Amino acid sequence: MRQTSSQDQERRGFQGLSGCWVLLVLGSTFVLAFEVPARLTLGYPARGLLREVDWVITGVLSVDMWLAWFHPHGVRGRGIGSLRGPASSTRVLWFVLDLLAALPWQSFPLAPVWSLVRLGKVARVAHQLQAWQPSTRRLVLLREWGVFGVWGLLLTHWLACGWLALGGVPTEADLVTQYVQALYWCISTLTTVGYGDMKAQTNAQMLYTIVAIGLALGLWGRVILQMTRLQAARQQRPYDG
Repeated sequence: MRQTSSQDQERRGFQGLSGCWVLLVLGSTFVLAFEVPARLTLGYPARGLLREVDWVITGVLSVDMWLAWFHPHGVRGRGIGSLRGPASSTRVLWFVLDLLAALPWQSFPLAPVWSLVRLGKVARVAHQLQAWQPSTRRLVLLREWGVFGVWGLLLTHWLACGWLALGGVPTEADLVTQYVQALYWCISTLTTVGYGDMKAQTNAQMLYTIVAIGLALGLWGRVILQMTRLQAARQQRPYDG
């Protein structure tokens, strides 16, 4: 009995460690997905605290790559499988994404451009979240809404950065004002409000706006689908959450 209790405590402690590590990787990837496109489009240098945070993220992602390779069912729980076993294209792809995200691109020439390859880690983390199978319906809905919310924030940020890259915002303003104006254009486009005070001027900007409107339609369709599933889950009895 004591041995079983001890094993249960060790298992709970290991699960807690695993959860903390997953949250750390998720947070690092989220910061990376925001900061890399912003630095590339706004052109601010990585100095001081920002550079230190960049190195910390590189360290976290390097350890995560090592765990995925040597301990595929260790701290992270569901890994990509050991690459020393039977090879598969999927396993190799996930490992390559982990490797590219873990490299210290900030030390390379043209660091902001090369750092874009680190965004592949977002797809890697999204795959891991999708593979997680919660035990209750409520956790399933929580996972889906969480993933949807994160993707919505990233999509909004990336579209705003793209608008900056296309010159949709005057460069005379300071960096904060430039980003706020780009974010304003993005939100008004995604919500189909379109006040008309900031609109496309070039062919590239017009095509980009068309793509953004198409993404907005898909985004709102997903919202309607999620709300429908949430309502169906609430009406189902007995409720297993």
